[in-house]
Amino acid sequence: MKRLYCILLLAYSVLTGCATEQRLQETRFPIKIGLLADTQITSDNGFSDFIFRSKDADRFIDVAVRPPALERYLAEEMLDVALKKLTQDANGEKKGVDVILYLGDGANSGGTDEMETLFAALNKYRQETGIPIFMLIGNHDYLGAGTVASPGIRFALLNRDGRPPNPALSKYQVLKKISTFNNASNKMPTNKNFRYIDNFAMVERNKHLDHQTGLYLSGRIWYSEYGKDSVEIFMVDSSDYKDAPDWSKLAKLGFYGSVGSVSYKDVPEGNFLSQLSHFKKLAKSSAPDYRIIASHYPKDHLDRITFAKPGEVPLNMTNMMWDVVEGTFNFPAFTETLNESLEDLLAPSRRNYWFSAHTHVTTMPRPEKLIVGGILGDIAFDAINVGSTTDYRAHVAIVEQFVSYHNNRIDKFVGFREIPLFDCNEELLQTIPKAIAEYGRKHYSDPDFQLCLQDMIKGSGTGVWLNVGAAILGMNKTYRENCWRDEQTEASEKHLRKFVTDFIGRTESNPDDVIAFLGLIAGAYEDEKIPDDCEFSLSCWKKLCNLQ
Repeated sequence: MKRLYCILLLAYSVLTGCATEQRLQETRFPIKIGLLADTQITSDNGFSDFIFRSKDADRFIDVAVRPPALERYLAEEMLDVALKKLTQDANGEKKGVDVILYLGDGANSGGTDEMETLFAALNKYRQETGIPIFMLIGNHDYLGAGTVASPGIRFALLNRDGRPPNPALSKYQVLKKISTFNNASNKMPTNKNFRYIDNFAMVERNKHLDHQTGLYLSGRIWYSEYGKDSVEIFMVDSSDYKDAPDWSKLAKLGFYGSVGSVSYKDVPEGNFLSQLSHFKKLAKSSAPDYRIIASHYPKDHLDRITFAKPGEVPLNMTNMMWDVVEGTFNFPAFTETLNESLEDLLAPSRRNYWFSAHTHVTTMPRPEKLIVGGILGDIAFDAINVGSTTDYRAHVAIVEQFVSYHNNRIDKFVGFREIPLFDCNEELLQTIPKAIAEYGRKHYSDPDFQLCLQDMIKGSGTGVWLNVGAAILGMNKTYRENCWRDEQTEASEKHLRKFVTDFIGRTESNPDDVIAFLGLIAGAYEDEKIPDDCEFSLSCWKKLCNLQ
C-alpha cells in the first residue's frame, strides 16, 4: 500500500510539474526581435548646401544636416556594425535574433543610389546569417531630406555637377522595392517559421497615387512554431496621409514629415479600403498570443503635433489632451479620430505592443503605456522607441522574453536590451582622439581646408589639434561655416577613409570598433556633447559613452 502511494505521489508530481511547465510555456515570448532604424544613407551626388539642407536651415532647426563623416562614409559602415551587433547575443555569443525589423529611414532623400546601398547591405547580411529581415517605409525613404515632396528640390538634393542621373524614387517605387525585399525572406530555406504577406497587388493597381492620396504598403508577419506561442506583427505605413489634417498647409511651410499618419476612412464608391480598415480585417481573422504594431512614427506622432518624445510624458498625456480637444471641438474636423480607431487592432490576448523609431533618441527611453479609443479608452499598448544607427549614441535593440536582471522590462512577458554600437573599448578611447589630433597637426596645411582652419589654429592647448583633425575628417560642426563647400565634403571623405585605413593597419584594431567610435565622436560633436576640456581625458570619453 505504501509502495502504491509513493507511485501515485510520483505520478502526481510529474503530471503537475508538466502542467506547470506547460503554463510557463504558454506565457513565454517565443522569439528575439532585432530593431534598428534611421541609418539615412546619403547620396554622394547631392549638394551639401541647398534649401532644406542649407546652412541657414541647419542653424535654425539644428537637425537638417549631419557631419559629412556620418553622411558620406560612416552611415553605411555603421549599418554593417549594427547588423553584426544583432547577430551577437549577450556576452558576444554567436546566436542573436530570430528576425529583424528595420523601422524606416534607411535613405536620406529616397535617391536610387541611397536605396541600392541600403538594400545591398541588408541583403548581404540576410544571406550570410539566414536571419529574415523585414522593412517598412520612413519619411526619408521617399521625401527629400525627410520633408520635401517637390520633385525639383528632390532632384537637386540628389544630382549635381553633370554626374550620371540619380533619380529620386517615388513612394510607389520605394514601396515596390520594400515589398520585393520583404517577400524574399519567405523564400529563405533557413526561414521556416515566419511568413510575410502584404497588399502590393493593391499598390500596383493604385500606383498613380502618393502619400497624400492613399498609397500605402501594409505588411503582416506571422510567426508560428509547434509548441510555442504565436506572434503577429503589423508593418504599418505611417506615411499614409490621405485622411490626415494637412499640417503642412496650416503652417504654410509646404512639407511633410513632422508628423505621421495612417488612413482610416474608406471610400465605398471607389471600393478603396483605408489602411486601418485593411488591418482591422486582418485583426478580426486572427487571434495571436502576441500582437505587435511596428511603424516608423511613434503612435503619439500620428496626426498630432506633439513636442514630447516617447517616454517623456507619463501615460501619454499629450494624446489625452488631444482627445479632449477633438471630442469637445471636433478639431481637426474629425468625427471619428484615428486614435479611437486604433482600438480595433488590439489582440484578444491583451498582449499588445508598439515598436517605433523616427525620434533619434540618444538612448532608448523607458517603455510607455499607450492609450487608444479616445479619452475613455484603454491603456492598451506597451510601447518602445528605438534610436538611430548613426546618431549619438548609436544603438540597436533586441526584444525578447523578459528575464529579471538580464534585460529591461516592458511588461511581465516581454523585455528589451539596448545595445550600443561602441562598447567603450578603453584602448581606443585613448588612442583614437590622440590619432585625430596628430592627423590635424599633420594635415592642417591641406589647401582644401585653409580658409576653414585659420581661426581654429590660432587657439592654444592640445584640444585645438583635436578639433582641427575632426574638422579635416568631417566629424565636427565646421561644415556649417560659410567656407565649407561640396569640395570640402569630398576632401574630408577622402581624408577619413585614409585615416581609418592607416589607423587600423598601424594598430591592428577591430575595424568595427574603430568605425563605431568614430561615429560616436561625430554624433557627439553634432549633439554638442564633447566639452572643450575633454581633449584626451579617459574619464571624459567614458562619460561620453554613457557608461560611467
